[in-house]
Amino acid sequence: MLHTKRRRPNPRMRRRAIHAGMAAGALAVFLVVGGFPAGQAFAAGCERAAPPTLAIEVSSDDVREAFDTTQAELRRAAESRGLHAHWPALGAYTAEIAYFADLKEEAQPHEIGGFCATLSSVRLVISLKGRVIHLAQELRADPCLEAVRQHVWRHALADDQALRQLPALSGQLRGMLAHLQPARAASEEAAKALVTEAARAQVDKILKRLDRDRGSLNQIVDAPEAIAQMHARCEDRRAGSAKKAMPGSWWNKAQGGHYHSDSGAKPEGKS
Repeated sequence: MLHTKRRRPNPRMRRRAIHAGMAAGALAVFLVVGGFPAGQAFAAGCERAAPPTLAIEVSSDDVREAFDTTQAELRRAAESRGLHAHWPALGAYTAEIAYFADLKEEAQPHEIGGFCATLSSVRLVISLKGRVIHLAQELRADPCLEAVRQHVWRHALADDQALRQLPALSGQLRGMLAHLQPARAASEEAAKALVTEAARAQVDKILKRLDRDRGSLNQIVDAPEAIAQMHARCEDRRAGSAKKAMPGSWWNKAQGGHYHSDSGAKPEGKS
């Protein structure tokens, strides 16, 4: 099970929670200033500049575990989000992924009026924060603990795998930014705003791709066969735990801490 958290974006920062949807698209504002529609690019006559520089920084918090919930709470949390709490609803992974895009533009006066703006650099910061494996308190004494823990950890590892795919995505973003057209508007500020919105649209495409990739990886973790395997491991461990408690079994360590069997046989691997 995967829980998410969303933070409100500010004018220069886009934040998204994992599996919580995409950031809203930028709004275009149409104003008429000095005869130039400020919301429309007039790039005619503007010279193309060198491709902008691109820097992508990635950070990820360590994952911590906590027995800080219950099975009932996990089921309620899933229902409140319209999710299905797959069997046995004893663990969940939560995290927040934040995106910060710092765009810098340059603008020059155009010889026939207005300004031409181009994008000079893009710095994209991606942070995976607040990573927690939440385990139900019922698991403390449940032989199913390791099977559930391993399954929930796979969600955390899916995040790591998605981040490792960023080099390929950064190459795509670099190519898209290199093809951005200059923007011309009546004022320097308006021209820069047009370039900024065009660049953000390209950055959003890459971030949406990252979200989709991450979603696909988590679907694999929660595939029916994976859930069935976790179920089978839980049942095996519970059956083994029950066997340990049976008197006369070699699992019984009551006699001086040694393994004991009525038949004198020893467990495999024991000498």
